[in-house]
Amino acid sequence: MPEKQDLPVSNESQEAGDASSPSATPAIAIVFYVAAVGLAAYGLFFAHQDIDSHSSVVNGDAFNYMIFAARGTAMVGASIVIAIIGLACQISGHIAHLLSPKPNDIETIQGA
Repeated sequence: MPEKQDLPVSNESQEAGDASSPSATPAIAIVFYVAAVGLAAYGLFFAHQDIDSHSSVVNGDAFNYMIFAARGTAMVGASIVIAIIGLACQISGHIAHLLSPKPNDIETIQGA
């Protein structure tokens, strides 16, 4: 009677569960996301704040509104860049997790 050979277990179901696990997400990506949301909120607040005599940059009201709107837009743009950096960190973390050797892979290599 032939011996039962240990067949390698398919990693597809394990990879599907591991790819969405929180441990695959680097914590630095979460920090970038929180910073992006905070900076975007501050940028929107900064762009829409009421300009009084204490916060004016120049003497004309219209110029002050344009300056504050441009500064707010720059902050929102910076938050988009920070969010993209956070996304890149998260993608690199998932790729590193998917490329790391699994215990079943090591057993299959050693058993062969």
